[in-house]
Amino acid sequence: MEPHTHDDIWKNYLKYRPQLARAVTSLLTNEAGDRLAALEANDKYAAAMARVHYLRKPAALPRAGNVEGMAHYWKRYYNTADGRGDDGDYIRAWNRAMGGRQ
Repeated sequence: MEPHTHDDIWKNYLKYRPQLARAVTSLLTNEAGDRLAALEANDKYAAAMARVHYLRKPAALPRAGNVEGMAHYWKRYYNTADGRGDDGDYIRAWNRAMGGRQ
């Protein structure tokens, strides 16, 4: 996640959803620390921020296990049309991380 996206989520989304903001903040090891540093070092916080990013999008997430559907969703809503990644990049990363399991 780019720093601008991270900061925008806090400024324009989580600020208005205090219960969700508290849940995300609870994943930080140091609540007063640098959130951008935590984004790189804390997988739980990074995953939560990615999920919040998707919460802001109009379409529902694909069903669990639908790797191709998630790849399309990622490209459209996370990487964007202008991003360098493509569906194949997502699927290859998934297979590396998950050992090809769906």
